[in-house]
Amino acid sequence: VGAQGGTAQERFGSDAGRAESDAKRLENDAGRPENDAVPPSQGDAPAQPEDDAWQHLRRLGDVDRASLAVWGATRLGMVVLAWISAWVFITGPTKPGPWLARWDRWDEGIFLGIAQHGYFAAGSDPRHVAFFPGFPVAVRLAHLFVWNWVAAGLAVSLVAGAVATVALGRLAAEEMERG
Repeated sequence: VGAQGGTAQERFGSDAGRAESDAKRLENDAGRPENDAVPPSQGDAPAQPEDDAWQHLRRLGDVDRASLAVWGATRLGMVVLAWISAWVFITGPTKPGPWLARWDRWDEGIFLGIAQHGYFAAGSDPRHVAFFPGFPVAVRLAHLFVWNWVAAGLAVSLVAGAVATVALGRLAAEEMERG
């Protein structure tokens, strides 16, 4: 068996590595006055109030915030485009319908039907089983908090899009670091 060099985290796993980093942190805190010492469990993160509504955004890195800013701009562009297109493509003397009706198109009706009635409800198309259940289940859960089915679908799409954007931004930043 080869020599056992390296850090404790490499040799024994994350718990030993955490204990080693806690010990180093305590050594660094030894020169500070008693009230300035940082407990090992808190690390070097600044203390934030528990009831701060924006606390989760502070945990996001610069790459995450930049990714979300671009994503948010594109979502705002989609809202503006939907509003403009409703007025540009009017046929006849009527005004456009309700704003949420602009988002109730194409596969949205199928997904909402699955969320509301399931795959095998009376009168449902048997080909709907081709649609995966993740989105309809998430919409059904969101509908517990959002009264409108289309709005619940939009909320699920927005949250899923934001999470995917942050994940893709982190992957892109990691690839950029590798060169």
